[in-house]
Amino acid sequence: MYSVLIIDDDAVDRIALKRALSKQTNVSHVFEEINGENAINFFVAYSENKRQYAEAYPPRLIIVDLSMPKVDGSGFLEAFAELRRINPDLDSQVVIYSATDANETPNYTEDFEFVAAQWVKGQPLEPLFAPLDIQAQAS
Repeated sequence: MYSVLIIDDDAVDRIALKRALSKQTNVSHVFEEINGENAINFFVAYSENKRQYAEAYPPRLIIVDLSMPKVDGSGFLEAFAELRRINPDLDSQVVIYSATDANETPNYTEDFEFVAAQWVKGQPLEPLFAPLDIQAQAS
């Protein structure tokens, strides 16, 4: 069983993702944050969250939007890379889930080894969860 963190300021998108995730039999818990700053703080509080959520923390998959207030998706990725350097237990895979066309954004899969895919909103959601299937097969 795996947990997922959704980072998106759009409540409708978070609901759609949660609904799609609820159909995945290997997802145990879905965390939500409304911007990159809150998500960074979620990981900075590693020890506290590990105690509170035990096996569900840290999430195995992070789905992050690029366009958000406070700290956007690219800012989150940079901060998360630093947090991973400090704490190797943060081994989550990240999927970019954004309304911005992949041709108009940097290739984050090349810039960050933990970014598994870039996904454009409006595409079918099921293939978005391939990193969960890969992890389930590796267990």
